[in-house]
Amino acid sequence: MLRQLTADDVILKREEFENLFFECKKASTGIEPTLEFCKNKISSLIEYLSENRAYLFGWVEDGCICGFSWSCIIASGDSEKMHLLYLVVDPEHRRKGIGASLIRATEEKAKQLGIRVMELNVSAYNTSALKIYEKIDYKPDHITMVKHL
Repeated sequence: MLRQLTADDVILKREEFENLFFECKKASTGIEPTLEFCKNKISSLIEYLSENRAYLFGWVEDGCICGFSWSCIIASGDSEKMHLLYLVVDPEHRRKGIGASLIRATEEKAKQLGIRVMELNVSAYNTSALKIYEKIDYKPDHITMVKHL
């Protein structure tokens, strides 16, 4: 079930959010993050939600968090954009449309707020995420190029 979540929801399920964030960050980057990094991210999420500086949608089944989208509004010239910071779906619940549903909920929130542009960043090697984004009409806008020395 899709629903908008609050800071209290995250506090109540904090360990679940930290573990899910850890697993998905490892899968999307190929690098295992530290548990401290994940705890700090979830602490930031709670802070931003408490200050109404972030939006969080979650997919909840049988009381468990199966995935979440975390976004915020950023200034862009004389307008604003909704920026999707993280899209996290438990590997056991992937390929069920949860990620696309979370993105659509975030898009709807942006529209309700009068925001007409949504953006996100994705690594070129995160092919599963790229497929989801392309399937729901996201197009490349900026390209970051890297050279390892």
